[in-house]
Amino acid sequence: MSLKSFLLNDRKVERNAFVWNSVSTGLFALQSMLMTIATQNRLGEAQTGVLAIGAAQAFLFGCVGTFGVSRFQASDVSRRFSFLQYVLARAATVGAMWVIAAGFLLWHWISGAYDGFKIGIIALMVGLKTVDVVEDVVLSYFQQHRRLDIGARACAVRYIITMCMFTAATLILGNLTFALIVTLVASVLVFLGLAWLILNGFVTAEDKGSSRSIFRLLRECGPMFVAGALTVYVNNAPRYAIDQASDAVTQALYTFLATPVFAISLVATFLFNPLIARLATLWQEGDLKGFNRISVRLLVLITGVGILGCTAGYFIGLPILSWVFQVDLDGFLPEFMALLLAGYFVALTGLLSTLLTIIRRQAFMAWGYAAVSLLSLIVAASWVRAQGLMGACLLYLSLTGVLSLIFGVGLVVYLVRARR
Repeated sequence: MSLKSFLLNDRKVERNAFVWNSVSTGLFALQSMLMTIATQNRLGEAQTGVLAIGAAQAFLFGCVGTFGVSRFQASDVSRRFSFLQYVLARAATVGAMWVIAAGFLLWHWISGAYDGFKIGIIALMVGLKTVDVVEDVVLSYFQQHRRLDIGARACAVRYIITMCMFTAATLILGNLTFALIVTLVASVLVFLGLAWLILNGFVTAEDKGSSRSIFRLLRECGPMFVAGALTVYVNNAPRYAIDQASDAVTQALYTFLATPVFAISLVATFLFNPLIARLATLWQEGDLKGFNRISVRLLVLITGVGILGCTAGYFIGLPILSWVFQVDLDGFLPEFMALLLAGYFVALTGLLSTLLTIIRRQAFMAWGYAAVSLLSLIVAASWVRAQGLMGACLLYLSLTGVLSLIFGVGLVVYLVRARR
């Protein structure tokens, strides 16, 4: 079977869409972990910390690049906007993303906060994120046309090649800058090749459409951009605080200890994602009892995952992480448990935000993220200066806990009102 036949395989489309989307999502998460492992084992904690903050900054700039358009495009089944309009809008937001990133890096260079090496690593990570951002408009196009399987397969192939290239380049060259340059070049070439294979012959004259109404598209997606950017900021607030108030080694230690947090959230996502359509149908039909019943079951399941994750982490988490990253983490059990509990709150927030989205309370969610972001801006740096790594872990625990509380109380209030 040729690569093109593999990518465009049209048998069992719905099943393959679910399978390959799950695979590509898992590979995306694994990519960050493997890059951290390779850097730590070859180059040590200091450079791993620089890579970690580079990834965190790139994620935040990436929010400008995607501008909240992804879900809007994927759900644009009436094709209000053409593929050309989405592509041109993405070109505009990617340009804005790089202008902001360049200004950020220039300011930190002039102020002396970052040296040349750190600026170079962050710029290269933003480059890698740019490939993700551009690829996203292609993935959303296929999802819009109910062929998510095609886009997900292409993403999976690129993620695998990117991981292999970075790992090999890091281990062979022993230079983080050169490894990222090699990885970026390979990622761009692979993306261009895959995009040509899957788009050639699939895009129609209707998809090419007009180049007008780009700003109207971006205006409509503005609230989703704000919510997405605040979400990324809250999730990475401890990393930004460490970057401001501590050093690269602390950044690396936080990265090692926080590795299982995403695993808890990912398992929880796999639990409630298949039920989103059913919950939405129940809500639309006014079956509040059925909606509440499934919601409570999911809450219990996610709480069970959180308890299991925290219990397993207490007994075997640190020995495993110490072996994986080849660094002694035995003295960081309190910090680790704080992050595991935060992982439960992240999973819980994921469920609550999904339920709030189903009942169309996205504005409330945006205010919740804004409140928690403001809290972080006020206390983050001082907590890290006062308590170091533990301060960063407690910061994440506090932010995720408060956000869960806000979303939980808000959901209960809205559901009680709906019963009247």
